[in-house]
Parts: sequence; C-alpha cells; structure tokens
Amino acid sequence: MRNKFLLLSVLLLSGCAHYEYDLTRPPALARHISELSETMPVDPLVYRFQTVENHLLIWIQNSTTDPILLVGDRSVIVDPTNQSHPLGSRTIAPGSYIKIILPPLEPWAYAQGPVIEGPDVRVDAHVSVGMGYHRGYYPFYRRYYFNGYYFDDYYYGGYPGYVIIYDRDDEGGPDFFHWDENTDVRMTLTFERAGKRFEQSFAFRRDRLK
Repeated sequence: MRNKFLLLSVLLLSGCAHYEYDLTRPPALARHISELSETMPVDPLVYRFQTVENHLLIWIQNSTTDPILLVGDRSVIVDPTNQSHPLGSRTIAPGSYIKIILPPLEPWAYAQGPVIEGPDVRVDAHVSVGMGYHRGYYPFYRRYYFNGYYFDDYYYGGYPGYVIIYDRDDEGGPDFFHWDENTDVRMTLTFERAGKRFEQSFAFRRDRLK
C-alpha cells in the first residue's frame, strides 16, 4: 500500500510542470513573460503578454482612432515542427483588443440536443452555434455527468442527441498544436489600417520552470 501511495505521489508531482515564456524576437524587445503581465507598445498597436495556466496569452490592443484589420490570409503561426497554422481575419475596433492563446486550447466536445433521463423522463432542448465543429447523431436513454464528460445508456428509437466538437481556442484563433519545452514558435501578423498594410513578427520560447 505504501509503495502504491509513493508511486501515485510521483505521478502527481510529475504532472505539475509549470511553463513560462521568453519573447526572443525581435531582439530589441526580448524579455521573459511570467504570470505578471507585460505591456509593450509596438506602434500603432499595444501588446500585452502574460502566462496563464501554462499558456501564453497575447492581447493586441488598438489604441488609435481607426479600425485595424488583422489580415488572416497573410498572417501565420509556425509551430515547433515548422508547420504553419493560419489565423482568421478580425477587425480590432478603436480602443478594443483581440486575444491569441498559445499553445491553442485542445479540441473539446460536449453533447447537445434533447436530453432524456430516467426513470422520470425529462427532455431539454438546446441549440448551439459555433466555429469549427462537427456534429454527430445518436439515440440514448439515460445520461450521466462526470467531470464534464457524458455517459449515455443507449435507447434505440429514442430522441436524438448531438456532439459538438470545437477545435479552436477562439474564433479566428490558430489550429491546435503541441508546444514542447525549450522549443520556439514564430508568429507573423499582417494588419491593415486606412488601406495601408504593415507586418509585425515575433518569436517565443517555452520554458519549463519545475
């Protein structure tokens, strides 16, 4: 029993790695990015970087009086394996911001549609609209909820249910990829303001602290 407890403790401790990030390019702006937010003007935008739950959060704020468009088909994020991931186009209104999360949040799924729970039958109707999802169909009788997962007893001839699978962290965000420690991710963003385009490029390294 004691050996099992020690093994469990080791497994739990090994899963508690903490990651932070270094902005490595452009060299003039190089800095460490911790859980304390870093604000950095890069004319005409203002960037804010912060490590949150092992992810790098990037806020891009438009401090001008003009709308600024992130041109998605001219912007790209290159993962540690050198695979390019596209971004969606988004307009940043004056005084507002957009957000990018790296590495992107993993795809996740949840069930939607009529719900039947026994022995007393109850039906809940749900409607969902989202980006980047696939919809499946299956009949079921009873549903259990545990840690955010759904477990169903199937009942053929029953009401339909739907599975929604999201594969983006946010509308316009990059496709999911893995980011290992001590590897780099490159980001090139193309913007358009008042009909004129400009480009800003960055590189980040993921550091494991413990």
